[in-house]
Amino acid sequence: MSTKKYDSFKDLRKGKYDWKVLARALNSWKGYTKTREAFKGYNILLLDHKRARIHASVPAKLEEEVDKLVDLGKIYLIQNFTVKNYQPDDKYRFELHTLASDETGQMTIILEDREVRRLIGKTALDLIEEGNKVEIFPIILDNLKNKFYSIKLLIKEANTKYKVDAFLATDIIEGSYTEIKQETERNYPQPIQSLKTHHSESSYHLDSAN
Repeated sequence: MSTKKYDSFKDLRKGKYDWKVLARALNSWKGYTKTREAFKGYNILLLDHKRARIHASVPAKLEEEVDKLVDLGKIYLIQNFTVKNYQPDDKYRFELHTLASDETGQMTIILEDREVRRLIGKTALDLIEEGNKVEIFPIILDNLKNKFYSIKLLIKEANTKYKVDAFLATDIIEGSYTEIKQETERNYPQPIQSLKTHHSESSYHLDSAN
């Protein structure tokens, strides 16, 4: 199938209506408040034919309708829409798309607001108030690169069935999970309560973030 007649997310601008973007639905997830209450609506990560990604927000009033139309991993034609500048309010939030690697290879991992705040000790609004511009990548986030982290991933059907290579992180700590667990056990001895085995999180080396 020829893709020359399709537009890319990176080329979108105001003043045009007849856009045609061919995109795959990579992932979807809910946003959460600090008290772990889910926001209304949800988010979708889309990838076009030129491998440009865009984060789309589905409002609560369209959530049920979009759920019926969109299956993760499938390709959709998005056309005849307008583009407008995003006007952020005071609810600035982080979302980092990172390239992580371990001894088995590389993968794209999405870090949402809670995970980034945990690592840098600041909110997105803190960075804005410190003089960082929304359109410029904050220097402080470069400190996350080239370190080892233990990350808990949300694996969906799109990842296993359709081989989508972007995974959502649901928890993250710096360092090896095994080493941290062993250190904790040395400092705080606990009685053996069960001999059952448990899955542990994987440790990754964070190569880049954007």
